[in-house]
Amino acid sequence: VGSLQRHPDVAQAAVAVKNSALCAYVTVTSNVDEDKLTRHLKAQLAKVLPKYMVPNTIMVLDRLPLTPQGKVDVKALPETIGQTAQYVAPETQTETDLHALWCAALNVEKISIAENFFTVGGHSLLAIRLIGCIRDQFNVELKVNDFFDHATVQDLAEYIDLIKGVLTEPEADYQFDGEF
Repeated sequence: VGSLQRHPDVAQAAVAVKNSALCAYVTVTSNVDEDKLTRHLKAQLAKVLPKYMVPNTIMVLDRLPLTPQGKVDVKALPETIGQTAQYVAPETQTETDLHALWCAALNVEKISIAENFFTVGGHSLLAIRLIGCIRDQFNVELKVNDFFDHATVQDLAEYIDLIKGVLTEPEADYQFDGEF
């Protein structure tokens, strides 16, 4: 919320989980182009926050709903409009295998490889279970922070390929032939 409120055009801000997605709600101080503002805010947040903390959606409201005690009434915040991201299919073998693991863990038929795990129903305990499955499937050790930093199939597959590429260099380059 603090990162949102630092923007000069934002008067008030609130963040809530709606439809299993992280959503931000802002009111503005003046008449601004809402689309431009929300794009700018998302870009700014992406620079200072981990990917999993950047809201999927930022909605501009006339006012934030408040409880009688003056706090933001999270239940009264509007539901977000459906997912706007288009489906992106896996292309590499790593993406395909990782996609299958995610679908099984999230109990869905398919998910775009560009979707953030935490905004489509994933949570930290499920991420820890998936890390174990990934270790078994790909023979790589991931830390929980790696999963948070690479929270899409696309990003995580690229990271796994990077790790495997570093760890699976051809041994011929490192063999000792007995002479110096």
